[in-house]
Amino acid sequence: QTAEVKKRVLAKASPEAIAFWKEGLKTLPGKFDASGLTPEEWKDRRRLSIGSSAASHVTGDCPFEGCTPYDLYNEKVGSVSLFPPSEEEAREREDRFDYGHVMETYLRGWVRRHWPNSKLVIDTNIYNDGTYPFLTANLDGMLQLPDGSWVHIEFKTASAQARHAYDDNNIPLYYRRQLIQCQRILNVWSSRLIVKIEGVPKPVVCVYARDLDAEMEQVK
Repeated sequence: QTAEVKKRVLAKASPEAIAFWKEGLKTLPGKFDASGLTPEEWKDRRRLSIGSSAASHVTGDCPFEGCTPYDLYNEKVGSVSLFPPSEEEAREREDRFDYGHVMETYLRGWVRRHWPNSKLVIDTNIYNDGTYPFLTANLDGMLQLPDGSWVHIEFKTASAQARHAYDDNNIPLYYRRQLIQCQRILNVWSSRLIVKIEGVPKPVVCVYARDLDAEMEQVK
């Protein structure tokens, strides 16, 4: 299970990346219970850090509207963008956000049915990297396998047009950035991206094993 994944990851990692990983283990991640935050308190707290979902915004790999480094900068400093979304665009974003939350509830049930011998834990904490506390992670879930080891779970939705983006266990770079940051902060060795694609009854499962060299490059 994850012990074998860890063995393979360490075998292919460079000495520099292994040293960087070990250095990061010297300080435990921080933890904050976000279950009682209001939406406004949540937004205020987001301004203080770079969340895992925003990692691709920093690197310029996110292809969606409002996800450029410039947009992220405006969000953090509280500035109004020179190119704010129209009312229609704002409504569409809210609709997608609500849809994602509804589908997340469905996908939780699907995971529990698909892996009945494992335990899905929904964690409401915000974690931050012990070495770089401005890097944070909010987890969709953690799956405890029968042997007691843990796998990070991330839920996504995708349009029918994007279905082939996940063929052959492919994970788009902008989502890999998110998984990399979560794995770094929680020190987990494997993630499962569970994607509900529009018009496809069964969710797609993509597995991402940790890559210490990619992680080192991204964190630096």
